[in-house]
Amino acid sequence: MKITKIRFNGVKPTIVQLNALKTALEGRIQKAGFITEVSIHGVAIRLGLHMKSFVLNTAKHSRNLQYNPHMKPKLTNLPTWDQRVEYNNIVNKVLTTLKVSANVKSGPYTIRQGELECCEGDWDMQKPTWVRNNEYNGHTIGECDEKEFLEERREMRLAKARAKRLEAINAKLQAEALEMLKGA
Repeated sequence: MKITKIRFNGVKPTIVQLNALKTALEGRIQKAGFITEVSIHGVAIRLGLHMKSFVLNTAKHSRNLQYNPHMKPKLTNLPTWDQRVEYNNIVNKVLTTLKVSANVKSGPYTIRQGELECCEGDWDMQKPTWVRNNEYNGHTIGECDEKEFLEERREMRLAKARAKRLEAINAKLQAEALEMLKGA
């Protein structure tokens, strides 16, 4: 996510103002339970980790479930759509509170333009075709009860192991019975 064309009352920000904005963003994002890096680049601010804007702090949020039609669901610290909306709203709220005019882009999404905040409906309309195709094909991230998910997986593994042991015992008994028949 990039915050560009930053203006405080129509004037380019000083380094002190940029640092204050950076600190405010870091504090609010961290308080909400998201992990990201906030850095100043000239008169712009960049929020993000490598190849993603942010991840969940699993000390504050439970992990989400990542669905893929070709694999089993797996736990992830990647955000759901609703968590992305919450994150974008936090960025907008910090900028509005500090009376900052700025352009904010996150990938193909426009989060803010000047003093105009975009909202979830705007972002939904900005979804690229490949994102819509992935959602249609079942590539999604949803919230889940992490403990329940892990317990179900554990129970499935135990049931599979029991079935395998019973199969081995059954095969051994059949082999012994066949030996007894051959010997008789």
